Amino acid sequence: MLKRKSNRDFFIIVPPSFEDLAIKELSIKWPLIINLFTSLTLTKTSDLTSDLTSDLNSDLKMDIITIHGGLLISIPEEMGYLLNTILKIPTRILMRLDSFKCKDFPKLFNKLTKFPWNNYLKGQIPSIEASSTKSRLNHTGRIIETAEKAIKKYYIGQPPSKKSQEEASLIDIENFSIYIRFEDDLCTISIDTSGEALYKRSYKKFVTRAPLRENLAAGLLLKLEEAINFPKEEAILIDPMTGSGTFLLEALLFNTAIFSRNYSFTTFPLFKKYLKSYEKIDNFSNFSNSSNFILDNNHFKKYLGFDNDERAIDAAKKNWELANYQPPKDLQLIKADLFEEESTNKNLSPNSKIVIIVNPPYGVRLKQKEAKNQVLYFQKLLTSLINKFSPTLMAIIIPRDVDHRQIKYTPLSIFPFTHGGIKLNFIIYSNQHFLISTPNHYS
Repeated sequence: MLKRKSNRDFFIIVPPSFEDLAIKELSIKWPLIINLFTSLTLTKTSDLTSDLTSDLNSDLKMDIITIHGGLLISIPEEMGYLLNTILKIPTRILMRLDSFKCKDFPKLFNKLTKFPWNNYLKGQIPSIEASSTKSRLNHTGRIIETAEKAIKKYYIGQPPSKKSQEEASLIDIENFSIYIRFEDDLCTISIDTSGEALYKRSYKKFVTRAPLRENLAAGLLLKLEEAINFPKEEAILIDPMTGSGTFLLEALLFNTAIFSRNYSFTTFPLFKKYLKSYEKIDNFSNFSNSSNFILDNNHFKKYLGFDNDERAIDAAKKNWELANYQPPKDLQLIKADLFEEESTNKNLSPNSKIVIIVNPPYGVRLKQKEAKNQVLYFQKLLTSLINKFSPTLMAIIIPRDVDHRQIKYTPLSIFPFTHGGIKLNFIIYSNQHFLISTPNHYS
């Protein structure tokens, strides 16, 4: 990993099974992250030391440690903060503050009373979460109690200013956490730099029934892109059951940064010296449309969202307004029923490749008749999509308890994941595989 005096270890929490996709996103966006970092620190890329420039532009995969449910990376502290604004797959990002061997509570108390909390806190007692594995200190309740007492004692010796205390009273403690983890008697102290979970986008206030979490949608779109072997600008992305527009929003805003929501790192006293620079980049619309801070858009030729519920279409349109992002003229949200409407394909451009992504109802959301035979329901849905749109690629979310092998189409790839405790498969089909599966295909 990159090791410099100014570096910090950051643990990027991602949904389990999305680790490789998170590494891919980090690698894709690395040039954008560097641009954002240099802008924040008012440093031109040309002014960076040759060693730093070499490190920052090195093969990122060499600098990442993959852990189940997350990535560990060592980078400059300010750069680590900014990962919150640009990465779309993570759930939250923790920064490691300290790590030490500890086998008794007096030592834990003494270590925590000496830590410079005023760099990150303004006088508040944060929410503290503790875990312990194979350690002598295994009473998590007492670990939390010891940490709270230590921070209070620290404030006695290093009292925060009156202004800091006033600002601290405005901080949402529930979304401001310190994490204390014991493993084999090694104590690791981390602070949450995100605040609210990162899948809570500022532009997604209007939702429909059982929406897909935004970070999962972003990851699945990146997974779908792995199967695209033709220029995206020649293709139309279609969500035939768009709901409140999650897939289309995430597809269009994937390469933009989000400055229109609060992050806990902006309240750190140590970050104060960067606030003016941060606020200069704060306008989400300007940032997302700035050539300095956006990767090659590489957008699809057109974006189409269909839904048979007028309220869902209205919710999607309102979310676009909240995004304060000028959507391309080729975005359309249309009320239509896939199983009844015959006019859905009138919005398609001739000779365009069609890419479909869909999160259909399943389980308890299905009508009683459909729920009795979900295989038949998904077979009917896929056949309808093929007949109406003639897609080049088609991706669909199907519960893992539905035997996809009984569906007559042969998958190009299958990506298992979990959402809300439900085990799901993200299955991609290619027009080269819109064939009846043979029995020995799965043998």
